[in-house]
Amino acid sequence: MTQVVKDNPQIQSIIISHCMQHLQFLSSQIASQQIPQEAQQVQQQIQMTLDQFSAPIMAQLTSEFLQSIGQGQSGDPLVEIRKTELDLKDKELDIESQQFIQKQNQRAQEKMQENMLQEQRINVQKDIADDKLNVAIDRLKQNADLKLMELGTKTRN
Repeated sequence: MTQVVKDNPQIQSIIISHCMQHLQFLSSQIASQQIPQEAQQVQQQIQMTLDQFSAPIMAQLTSEFLQSIGQGQSGDPLVEIRKTELDLKDKELDIESQQFIQKQNQRAQEKMQENMLQEQRINVQKDIADDKLNVAIDRLKQNADLKLMELGTKTRN
């Protein structure tokens, strides 16, 4: 009864149609209460049979309708969003895995370089020790030669 509804015939027809659906539902309810018990049982069996046959038809019609309006091709938007999230998580895990492998490789290279440096230090220390030993041996030889010379000059005198 509002002015907007009175001025718009489309809205009037939608509202009247909706009211008619409610009246149809109410009349069906009242009629089912007036039907005898035996007839209600038969009606229930008929309704169950009708539901069994109409369910696959409804599914087919719904699918065709959704495809005709462009909704049937794509899946549930929430499922699509979740798939996208899982794809992103998978990519993040791949990146983290690659970074982990790179860090492990870098650590292995650093360890190898450290081992090489330690080996070089040991070799240098060994060379220094060998040189010191050779110097000490040379001094001992020189001292021994000097002692021999001193002994040789003392015995000649």
